[in-house]
Amino acid sequence: MPGASVISIVEMFVFAPIRRNTLRYCALRSLNATTEEIKTFEAGFESMQKGWTGILDQLTEYLAKV
Repeated sequence: MPGASVISIVEMFVFAPIRRNTLRYCALRSLNATTEEIKTFEAGFESMQKGWTGILDQLTEYLAKV
């Protein structure tokens, strides 16, 4: 992914029980980023979403077994 890399990122994960399921929520934000860094960060959203979805799906499978 070309462009300037964002140095500071805040990640928030929320797991909330809802009936017999668990809501999984992940939010990412860049901090003190330049316009170019924000564009690079936003261009990577699809890739980040796929990565975090895969990790959270693996966690869900693991927790169902324990």
